[in-house]
Amino acid sequence: MPMCLRRKTPLALLSMCWRHAQKRPKRTAKLIRARWQPRCFNFGFFALVLLLLALVRPAHAQAPAESPSPARTGAASEDATSNQQSANGPPGRGFFRIAPGAQFRDCALCPDMVVLPPGIFTMGTLPNELGHSPDEAPQHEVAIPYLLAIGRYEITFEQWDACAMERGCSNYPGDSNWGRGQRPVINVSWNDALQYVRWLSKKTGEEYHLPTEAEWEYAARAGTQTPRFWREGEIACAFANVYDASGQRVHHLNWDSFSCIDAQQSTAPVGSFLPNNFGLYDMLGNVWEWTADCWVANYDGAPANGGGRGKNFAEADCKRHVIRGGSWHNVSWSTRSGFRGWQRGSGSTYALGFRVARLSR
Repeated sequence: MPMCLRRKTPLALLSMCWRHAQKRPKRTAKLIRARWQPRCFNFGFFALVLLLLALVRPAHAQAPAESPSPARTGAASEDATSNQQSANGPPGRGFFRIAPGAQFRDCALCPDMVVLPPGIFTMGTLPNELGHSPDEAPQHEVAIPYLLAIGRYEITFEQWDACAMERGCSNYPGDSNWGRGQRPVINVSWNDALQYVRWLSKKTGEEYHLPTEAEWEYAARAGTQTPRFWREGEIACAFANVYDASGQRVHHLNWDSFSCIDAQQSTAPVGSFLPNNFGLYDMLGNVWEWTADCWVANYDGAPANGGGRGKNFAEADCKRHVIRGGSWHNVSWSTRSGFRGWQRGSGSTYALGFRVARLSR
């Protein structure tokens, strides 16, 4: 047997086999050509491939893996460490390290938040819009010049109950026998909603608040100027829990309803319907939502920078606060992006809840 085959190191096979053939050309040339040279060549070639792989793999393995940023993934962290993905930059209103469209959560039972892009929109409605009332006028341009994070969903009973368990929320609202868990919290007043916001801000160290009326409408419209964020002619029941044929069969209310069927006769678990262009769910329908603003009967002198109207406005009635979005229980023309309603700050109903917004520290 040629000596090259006695070697145990695959890398030596090629050199040893060719050396064996060169030293004994007369005695073994025929044998090597016929039998051993092809084998030695095959072993040597295999060894060469192994050598190349050994040289390439370490270089690849030592390359540091790029850590995906929240802005690129758009994924929310499921625990408190997601705080590192959010507003850890310098203080200032609306500063976020993550890009518009990204989602995050500041703790395990904190609300999912979506970062909205800065933008300009037309707030209010024209007289020819079905359901228009004078308090929706005059139309005016509003700029949201900062990155704003707003709740992806309405605040749920599960999230409210977490606040109550930690004694941050004093009210334990009833669910009207519809269920708790992932259904939107109801039977909470404006004062109750403020309690939740303060508890959440203290718990996370972040600046949560009820959205101003302008912030809410900017989020609800999501770049549209139509009465609702879905196109006219599209089935409303695909996008919102509205008062429709399902509700009419049970409640027999004497007002206009949507002609579709969403199979809901009361509140629905949040996120049950399609989102708007910002990825926000239930901005219309399901439950009305509290805003930060005091009630003012029109938009005369309204801020153009996303700010709200509080006690500093002479015309403001701060015993009443603006509610937006309509609900599963109300007349169809109230479920519009521009519709404005009000409720006393101490009042609550089974069709009224809220969502939160967040600024940076």
